[in-house]
Amino acid sequence: MTKIRTIASPIYEILLSFSLYKRQTHLKYLGITKNWYKETRYTISEKLHSRIMSLNDLSFEDFSVHLIDKFSNKGAFSDYIQWVSNLSAGELYEMLIPYAKNNHDLPHDLNARKEEYTELLSMWYEEYYKNLEREIDPILKQNVEKLNQHSLQTNPIREICKISRGFQIEEIIREEVLLFPSWHMRPISLIDIFNKRIVITFPCSPDNKYEDIIIKTKALSDETRLRILDYLKDTSKSFPQIVDYMNMTKGNIHHHLLILRSAGLLEISFKKDLDSFIYKYRNEAALELVNDLNNL
Repeated sequence: MTKIRTIASPIYEILLSFSLYKRQTHLKYLGITKNWYKETRYTISEKLHSRIMSLNDLSFEDFSVHLIDKFSNKGAFSDYIQWVSNLSAGELYEMLIPYAKNNHDLPHDLNARKEEYTELLSMWYEEYYKNLEREIDPILKQNVEKLNQHSLQTNPIREICKISRGFQIEEIIREEVLLFPSWHMRPISLIDIFNKRIVITFPCSPDNKYEDIIIKTKALSDETRLRILDYLKDTSKSFPQIVDYMNMTKGNIHHHLLILRSAGLLEISFKKDLDSFIYKYRNEAALELVNDLNNL
């Protein structure tokens, strides 16, 4: 039986914002807006900016979600950093290897990566997140408290699809699913598969009752996106199939799919190779919009 856990973790939010600054992924689709990177660039020190930009990859950072889960909110961010700092390379390996496909998936030189991770994340907390934690941390907690825990246990596939704005995990279900709310990534959800564990990052609820309606109606206000939904209303399609049908560039289709995805209008499943998605119109989205309008 799959174990499902919801975790309101400020430490994970710190990690997410750090990774977002490095990768700058989907910024123009996020509630924090594309100006966030530029504004944050002038908030943090030149030293921290240069160190983050010089990172070759974020493989250790990505795997550290399992360290954050292991720590399980047992203390403040400083306690977490101290705990990770005291872990040996052997202990890190034992904690992380269950979530890797093989030994090659784990980053090399775990001890050096750990030291770099704790130093940079500490700097990021002091220079960036510390100023926001009083605002963000309660929001994360509230978003977990609002979840329907009964539905998550009795009808997890459907409830996870709703919470994540479209991720359909029935075909890839694992031993464990972790659900983390995120303030920085709203309104987009993320999904990562770590061997026997699925980690889903879902967006915090909007700050006001109009935001979801605006996101959905904006997504529906474009003819191209309506044509895509029409194409996806009966059967699931892959990204190349959508590109061919619409006769548009991959970049344009990617743009429109992200807008539809952030509005919760798509049901998103993994292909068998787990390397790409297939898309279908999410029928529940229309009812959700009607309910939002009726609740104004």
